[in-house]
Amino acid sequence: MKKILSVLVLLVIFTTGTAFAQNVHPGGLGIGVMWGGHLDDGFTGNEGAALSLKLPNNPFFWGVSVNKGPTIGVQGDRYFFGSKLIPTLGWYLGLGGYGSIYLGDIAALEFGLRAPLGLTFQPIDLLEIFVTLAPSLGISIITGDDGDIDFPHFRWPVEIGIRIWL
Repeated sequence: MKKILSVLVLLVIFTTGTAFAQNVHPGGLGIGVMWGGHLDDGFTGNEGAALSLKLPNNPFFWGVSVNKGPTIGVQGDRYFFGSKLIPTLGWYLGLGGYGSIYLGDIAALEFGLRAPLGLTFQPIDLLEIFVTLAPSLGISIITGDDGDIDFPHFRWPVEIGIRIWL
């Protein structure tokens, strides 16, 4: 009985939180650029630019990057909680996933879950400026002579970006 009640309470929180989080961002197509790096490595390894994309009628905010190395990465986040602090400034909290592949001297694969927490600033309806901290937990697999599997693999990505809403 306790488990059923707990599931029902979480369901109510997530469904009402989703409605609040959707009010933080405009509807429609959102497209932009973002720059990101990792606090845990002092922004000395995986920083770079990415495409930021939010498709209409799709609850996920996407990021796609190709960085030095070369490293190809993708992330998808869904914001469950959030609200406006003032008419032009809001906050959000969600859950998402990420994956990346490095194809340099060695090959590496990294994937896992992330919990994005961010601020969004909209000085005008079609323009959004955002900053996100997304603590992440995943697994990292490195091939080659020094191959290794790192689990749990903790990361602290930070992203700042701009989106145009159409």
